[in-house]
Amino acid sequence: MGRALDGASTAGNMTAQACLDYCTMADFGLAGLEYGNECFCGNTLKGNSTYGQTGCDLPCSGDSSQVCGGANRLTVYSNSAFVPPSNAPKVGVFALQGCFTEGKTERLLSGYSFASANMTVDVCVDTCQSLAYVYAGVEYSTECYCADTLSNQTTQAPPMDCEFKCGGNKKQFCGGADRVLLYARNETAPTRRRRLNRLH
Repeated sequence: MGRALDGASTAGNMTAQACLDYCTMADFGLAGLEYGNECFCGNTLKGNSTYGQTGCDLPCSGDSSQVCGGANRLTVYSNSAFVPPSNAPKVGVFALQGCFTEGKTERLLSGYSFASANMTVDVCVDTCQSLAYVYAGVEYSTECYCADTLSNQTTQAPPMDCEFKCGGNKKQFCGGADRVLLYARNETAPTRRRRLNRLH
């Protein structure tokens, strides 16, 4: 079973405010304290974790008047002002199809690809649209893929598998590890396009 909060983490002279500040700076809305001096961040509880459990009885290492979780128990705080990252349901004439796996021996989208540290869903979709492709997909936060057809080796994956934040917009998701956040054009693509080198 994985961690309940599987984003950024830190440890040290811990208080509730220090953990919440750390998670806010790392762009996460939930902050969880454990073992008195550990801080974990995320946007949702994972691994079948639930609120309202007992066992949070260890004092914070930085302020003994506060509770910082327990043994395998998290004291969880939420930043009510936090705006979580999300999926863009539509970009221009492209609509979100969901999260998909890469093929075992081939890529889901094998037409054109490129990488950019400043990747966003809009950048990827706009590029694929300008090259007249039908599909656009983002992966690993910084990669973009375009194609007219999908690999028949792909399967749909849970949305949480595509929760890597975009390199160029931390409020957007850009796929995951071997997971593509897929967009499809909702109109017929022209047949003429430039031929460019692929990333892989």
